[in-house]
This record gives sequence, structure tokens and C-alpha cells, in this order.
Amino acid sequence: MSESILKYRLGQLNRKNLALKKEVQAMERGVSEKCEKMEMQIEEMLSITAEAREMHEASLEKALADKNKEIEELKAKLESMSFEEPEPEDPSLVKAQTVAIFDSILFAIENWSTDGDTAPDFSLACQAILFPLVYDPVMNGNSHYYLRKVPDSALEVVKRGREYVKFIRDTCQVGLTDPTAWSQYVPMISKWWVNDALPLLYGARDDVWERSSPLTLEAIVSWRDQPASRPLDFPLVFDAMDLLDRHGDEIREKTNLPQFTRDTLNTRLEAN
Repeated sequence: MSESILKYRLGQLNRKNLALKKEVQAMERGVSEKCEKMEMQIEEMLSITAEAREMHEASLEKALADKNKEIEELKAKLESMSFEEPEPEDPSLVKAQTVAIFDSILFAIENWSTDGDTAPDFSLACQAILFPLVYDPVMNGNSHYYLRKVPDSALEVVKRGREYVKFIRDTCQVGLTDPTAWSQYVPMISKWWVNDALPLLYGARDDVWERSSPLTLEAIVSWRDQPASRPLDFPLVFDAMDLLDRHGDEIREKTNLPQFTRDTLNTRLEAN
């Protein structure tokens, strides 16, 4: 092989070698740039993560500080408050309050008219209904029947009761203690208490009311006319009346009965 050919091929090899070097250098630069870019991205991501973590930690610290402040304020408020143990309820007093409220409602209904006409026979019929229906459960300690204050609805019960008295006076020529009138009107009055008056006073109904029967005319007249036999024949109701005597002052103070009595004076009806 001639010297000129060798020089030519050597030149070709040198040129290829130079081209390969440039290509390798270009690849190295590309890889280096990619690495630098990736490093920058990683640093940026780390920076963002750290910033987010710092923000989250700062938020948690503020929330904790706020809660600690709130706890300290509550502690200070609790320390400034004085707590007293509530007085235990006297069962005899709340029973007396309940009975006094019902007695006052009946008394207001009985004194129904503006001209002084009264309806003691209606009160007697209501007692025949309410003694087994309310008074006995109260005296037996059924707390569902307790009334500690005069209900707001009591005035409405008085108003409707007075209207019932006027209706009876307009339609019945004799008093309710007449056996015929008693048998005709007392079941109607009983339904009025069960379906209207008692739900108004208690805000609910009791299925037991439907199954309760009024006292007979003979029994309630005996209650009225023979007080000496009351402890034996009506022990629970007799005890209720005894409680009224024992707790008279406390009842007036705790039940708002004086104001209730004054309010009922303004709703009496005209007899004719």
C-alpha cells in the first residue's frame, strides 16, 4: 500500500475520531445539563416541601396557642363562678304544689260569671274525675303528674271550663248533683278533661286517662258532706289536703298562684 493511501486513511480515522470526540462531548454536556436541571428541580421541590412543612407547623402552633388561651380563659371563668349544690326537692312540697294548682283551677272555673253565679256542682263533678285521674297518682309519687308552677295554659283551661259551665247552665235546668244530670253530663266533662284540659296542662296525653272512671255521685257527695270519714274513705286525697295546709306559704311563693288568681278575674263570663 502506497504511502499516500496510508496518509489518506489515517486522515479519515483522525476525522472520525475527532467527530466521535465531539459527539461524546456533546452527549456529556447534554447529560451534565440534564443532571444540573434535575438537581435544580430536586432542590426546588425540597425547598417547597420545607416551606410547606414550616407553614403547616406554624399553623399547628397557632392553633395550639389559641386552644391553650381558650382553656386558660375557661379556667379563669370557672374559678370566678360559684357553684352551689341545688337543694334536694321536697316530695311533699311538689305534691302540695300540684294539688294547689288544680284546686285553684277548679275554684276559678267555679267562679265563672261576672254576676256572682258560682258552680260548686261543676267543681264537685271535676273532683270526682280528677281525684282518681290526677290526685291519687300525684300522692302515690308519680312525678309525671307533678306541676311545680302554674302552666301558661292554665288560663286557657279556666276559660274553656267556664264556657263549659255556661253551656251546662243553658242546657240543664237542675244542678249536676241530680242523678239524671250527673249521669248525662259527667261523662262529657270527663272526656273534656281527658281530651282537652289535661293535655293542655301537661303538654301530652296519658293513655291511662282513657281507662280511668270518675267516682260515683254517692262517693263524691260523701267526700263533700262527711269530712270525718275522709281519712278512711279517701286517704290519698285527705293527705293531699293536709299537705296544702302544711305548705301554704311556700306554695304561694313558688307556684305563681297569686298572679294566676288575679289573671282569672279578668276572664269571667256573663251569665246571660
